[in-house]
Amino acid sequence: MGLFNNLVMFDQHIAQASFASIVPDLASEWSWDSSKTELRFRLREGVKWHDGKLFTASDVKCTARDAQPADWHGPLQTGRIQAQ
Repeated sequence: MGLFNNLVMFDQHIAQASFASIVPDLASEWSWDSSKTELRFRLREGVKWHDGKLFTASDVKCTARDAQPADWHGPLQTGRIQAQ
């Protein structure tokens, strides 16, 4: 297992110009809503941090928020991303 994991990753054996090259990692599945404006991830169960605490949707939200530039006004800063 690598040091860092992603929600999804690319299968190195499939051309990356295809959606088929996107495979699960920490997310076991994902889907778009009917308007293609909301993307939902289902997290793989049983994933734990190094200290034994469970990996949650709140962890994904916090990590994504911290990775964004402070002056970016996307969905994380406007509260449109929800951890459930």
